[in-house]
Amino acid sequence: MLANLESFAEAALGGAPYPVPYREMLATVSALEAIARSAASGKAEAVEG
Repeated sequence: MLANLESFAEAALGGAPYPVPYREMLATVSALEAIARSAASGKAEAVEG
């Protein structure tokens, strides 16, 4: 996790490109949104997208 955040920060500051492809970033966000919905509802939630 720390390496991921450091890579993102470096890319945001104009350094090396972020090494995670856009498609994988979207999949991660979709999974995190499902986790948040599941925490709120107390039920299993589908990953959308």
